[in-house]
Amino acid sequence: MTTENAAQKVNIEKAAVEKAAVEEMAVGNGPVVPTEDEMRVLAVRRLRKQADFRTHLFIYVLVSGFLIAIWAWTGAGVFWPFFPIGGWGIGVAANAWDAFGRDPVTEQRIKREMERMRP
Repeated sequence: MTTENAAQKVNIEKAAVEKAAVEEMAVGNGPVVPTEDEMRVLAVRRLRKQADFRTHLFIYVLVSGFLIAIWAWTGAGVFWPFFPIGGWGIGVAANAWDAFGRDPVTEQRIKREMERMRP
């Protein structure tokens, strides 16, 4: 059953069903093997995050260039664009990590963490 069919069957939003499926896989209630539909949902979500990151990065570079141009045009002594560029850069880095670098929660990682928690 696709997430869209499941959502229609219980009369809730498709996004809520997708979120629940992802959370179920992340919790690891037993050996969960994602179905083809669930893998598709995860892949589409990841590709959207990556596309959103590229848009974010483009806007960041564009605005940063604009701020530097204003600084150069006004002849201000202190390089004040460093502050918004640096602050926003932290957000861009976090967005990149979310889109490209986040490791999925696997059954192996869950078991390893449970072993560390045991006295």
